[in-house]
Amino acid sequence: MDPDSIFWAIFVFMWLVYQWETYLSYRQRELYRTVTKIPENISSIMDQETYEKARLYNLDKSTFGFYVGVWGEIEHLVIAFILCPIPTCQPRS
Repeated sequence: MDPDSIFWAIFVFMWLVYQWETYLSYRQRELYRTVTKIPENISSIMDQETYEKARLYNLDKSTFGFYVGVWGEIEHLVIAFILCPIPTCQPRS
């Protein structure tokens, strides 16, 4: 394979992994957001107040994780397209 093909294959794979992880995080965030009442199977080991604190913490953690992921992808783009030392990554003039 030529270097351009390898570069684009890695680039596309990285974006697909990022999109998949973002989708899974979104699904989990929706559960944190919508399930406000403690599930019966854990009500014997946790009270509603503790559950609510954990739920709100996980919502905040999910939001922070989203922004960390976006920042990481921006860093990857900068490294791949601006700071890449190999000629195949440089813009053609």
